[in-house]
Amino acid sequence: MNKNYNENNSVSTESRYCSYDEIPLLLDANDLIRLLGLSRTNVYYLLQANDFPTIVIGKRRLVQKDKLFDWLKTHEQVKKR
Repeated sequence: MNKNYNENNSVSTESRYCSYDEIPLLLDANDLIRLLGLSRTNVYYLLQANDFPTIVIGKRRLVQKDKLFDWLKTHEQVKKR
């Protein structure tokens, strides 16, 4: 997977995805940082949450693209006016 790093050797928060179809089927922590605009710490909290849909391969926690969007829909909060 080609990662975007900035001059500080940290993951760039600029999303490289222009459409749903360009998002990888399996997302790692760096993909989630870019896609969701969250900090590394918050992404790792998410990956450890009991209700977050992760799969474990070796020591890596990954998220299936469709499961992520399903999870986001179920956790969406509508603002009251």
